[in-house]
Amino acid sequence: MSLSSDSRCLMNPHQMQHYLELAEIRRALRKSQVLREWTGDVELRSINCAIDLPLAKDYDAIAEIEWSGNVQRVAIEYEHNLKSADRYRELSAALRGEDQVKLLLYLTPSVDMLYQLVGHFRDATIYIAAALSRQFCANPMGCRLHLAGASGTKRTTLAALLETRTGSRSR
Repeated sequence: MSLSSDSRCLMNPHQMQHYLELAEIRRALRKSQVLREWTGDVELRSINCAIDLPLAKDYDAIAEIEWSGNVQRVAIEYEHNLKSADRYRELSAALRGEDQVKLLLYLTPSVDMLYQLVGHFRDATIYIAAALSRQFCANPMGCRLHLAGASGTKRTTLAALLETRTGSRSR
């Protein structure tokens, strides 16, 4: 759950499904023994307020994933509901300045949302991948990712994507 030390309940009870899904994503990464560290949204927002070079956006989480002897920082967003096209244009513009993560992973419950998300980020300058959350949780490193942005639109896996990026360590 995403709560601060002063919280007595969720800020918005309608977000409970969102945080439960993020907990499942974290559990799946931990179970596959690739998760080195997980930083959730509350901590990320705090860090972004306190440092000189904040992340381009307040992600739902950042997972440090160890693969082939390298550690990669992967930003994670769980998208249960689509935002407006204008909001995705704003996010795409903000991501052009992102230099602390090289991969943003969007996980969603439906195929329709997955393809719409990929379509919104065709001009991204960082890797953006989207996958069905249930498939990702079943097999985080082997589930099919749909790529947009810097990579063009194609399909791959997280394992293959991290393998091709071993020369560009992100910490």
